[in-house]
Amino acid sequence: MLLCAALGFFGSQVSFLGVPAPAGFAFALSLADQYALSALAGVFFGALLFYPVDKQLFFVISILGAVIVKLIVAGKQIKNSSLLRSVAAFVLLFLPLLIKNRFLNLGTADLLFSVAESLIACALCYFFYYAFLGLYKIKNEREVSFVSYISLALSGLVFLCGLCGFEIAPFNLGRIAAIFFVILLSSSPAKTAAPFSICAAAALVICRANFLGSAFALAAGGLTASCFSRFGKGIRIFFFALIYAPFLLLGASSQWIYGLFDCGIGLVLSALFPKKWLYLFQKQQSRILSEPTESRRMASKLKFTAATLSEMQSAVEAISKKLCRNELSGFDALYDYCAKRVCKKCGLKLFCWETNYNQTMDAFRRVTPALKEKGTVDEKSLPPYFLNQCAKSSEIIQAANSGYREMISKEAARRKVLEAKQIAAEQFEGISQMLNEFGEELSEISKLDSEGAKQVGCMLEKLDEEVREIYCIRDRYDRYRIEIYASKPLRSDSHILVEELEELFGRSFDLPSVVSAKDLVKITFFEKARFSLSIGKYQQNASGNRLSGDSFETFADSKGFCHLILSDGMGTGGRAAVDSIMTCGFVLKLLKSGFGFEAALKLINSALLVKAGGESTATLDIGCVDLYTGAMEFLKAGAPLSIIKRDHKTVSVSGSSLPIGILQGIAYDRHRFYLRKGDMVIMVTDGAVGEDAAALESFIRNLNTDSPKDMANQIGEYAAKKKESRDDITVLAAKLVEAE
Repeated sequence: MLLCAALGFFGSQVSFLGVPAPAGFAFALSLADQYALSALAGVFFGALLFYPVDKQLFFVISILGAVIVKLIVAGKQIKNSSLLRSVAAFVLLFLPLLIKNRFLNLGTADLLFSVAESLIACALCYFFYYAFLGLYKIKNEREVSFVSYISLALSGLVFLCGLCGFEIAPFNLGRIAAIFFVILLSSSPAKTAAPFSICAAAALVICRANFLGSAFALAAGGLTASCFSRFGKGIRIFFFALIYAPFLLLGASSQWIYGLFDCGIGLVLSALFPKKWLYLFQKQQSRILSEPTESRRMASKLKFTAATLSEMQSAVEAISKKLCRNELSGFDALYDYCAKRVCKKCGLKLFCWETNYNQTMDAFRRVTPALKEKGTVDEKSLPPYFLNQCAKSSEIIQAANSGYREMISKEAARRKVLEAKQIAAEQFEGISQMLNEFGEELSEISKLDSEGAKQVGCMLEKLDEEVREIYCIRDRYDRYRIEIYASKPLRSDSHILVEELEELFGRSFDLPSVVSAKDLVKITFFEKARFSLSIGKYQQNASGNRLSGDSFETFADSKGFCHLILSDGMGTGGRAAVDSIMTCGFVLKLLKSGFGFEAALKLINSALLVKAGGESTATLDIGCVDLYTGAMEFLKAGAPLSIIKRDHKTVSVSGSSLPIGILQGIAYDRHRFYLRKGDMVIMVTDGAVGEDAAALESFIRNLNTDSPKDMANQIGEYAAKKKESRDDITVLAAKLVEAE
């Protein structure tokens, strides 16, 4: 609290080009509760000492307003938002200034100046907030965002401006602090001293024009010290002093000798600063070229899958909240609903609900048997009390019927959500399987190539790409893949990246697989396989429907497997489309994130079970082809037959498993085959199969085309011509070919 008060005091001394800036005020509002009050106390005394007399009164009003706001919200659960704090800083500063302009009849220029000053407070409050958030994460060894780094730097420069206003003749605290931090930062391999010295030099000039020579000297000295970051502190201090003194004379100021005094004090303090306290400056270094370890890769993988699960959980919860929000939770609540809807505007409400409350409620309760038996109430089943004494009996009937229908549907939704307690067990099982599969994947890794990761890091650094971690992996089959974790997708062209990687490793790579989860992106380059899949697609909606109840996805993963995913939602139209799209989208996200098939199925099945109050089912048909060997695995959950065509011979693949979203514990039907070059795989939904699966297989066997696109189109047109086909039709045809 004392430190916050001191910083608030120094912040009130900040000025830009000779004009006081509300840095201390913004700093106080960026803090929480008692820390904010301490800082406001420091700002108050600083304002009395440093602000012009004509401005003190209105600035003190802003401070008192901030104190009142902080006391009101203290201890309350208010959203911790940088935006709210920034807006509060603007409003609390601008309103007194606006009153001042009105009271003193000042002009438009003064009003615009007040707006600018308030906007500065708003912006500074935003940066201060993220600066303290960054310090908190550094202290707790958590990942620090780019915004927090920038905010820390800007906050330091702002307080440096404040320190420049304090002089203990002949020493200037701001100049001493700038030199001290430049020397400390010069020890970091991340080369942070050079940019800091330039920014600090700019801050010195903004604060005081007569610091021009000191600014030149600081920038030059910081650049020089940064060049000697590999050497000891004594070497860095020597070369900084060697460059600082001559450049100081460029300012042509008679006070250049004072700059030498400040330089001496700053260098002495930095020399005496304990080395063990330097962890704050050395902790967050560039990790692009650092040596990757297996434990770090495991941590990255687990973080990524955790982010994926969190994203899916949020999506399911959002849908469940919308569909399961229940206002009516029993017959008494239903009758209260009727009373509010009908009796609220009736002139007899005082008589019915105060004088004869018991009789009115008893009459309502006599409606219950009719609602339970028939699901509706009419004049015949309405109690005589309403027929004889109620002027709005018809409206009571209408409200009771509509409210009862709503109550029944929402009660069903509530029961569905309560089943989630049991479904949670299935979700835990899915996560357990995922971890086991991840362990198996680790056991297949023959070598983690740290030298290769460094080379990739250097290549990306030259392309000005910002990434978090890089892993180069060779498995026991001598397949090579490169996993890159970043905060955003790479900006460079994928073809250029592939060419660079092929030159580095002497291996052929495919275009990258990119998948994101929250603020993390995983980019994977995998070694080009022997085969590839040429895919043809056909889709036609059921007659009269704008949306298709079928959905499909195709993608190749980082292990050299190509996946064909096909889902058919129950029925047709929008509801079926939601189920199939949700199923395909979740499968795609989970498989790309590293989940295995069984874990993905359990998680998606439980997600469909809790998604909504009504029945929600979908078939799931996955074809997985190993592009290195041609081995193919079919996984079916309620899906119709698939067909493998080789020349003029066909093999049908079917299963007996139920669709997902019906019961807990659904499992795949699994079938494994080995494909040859030129083999064709056809996957279809129920609309394409119709009632005669044998006829469809015979039609495919007699087709004379080697084009997957023509194959899919001809099968789709054949199915559409059949009169019994009133369902959505989707056909995927994939041909195994040599990789280019």
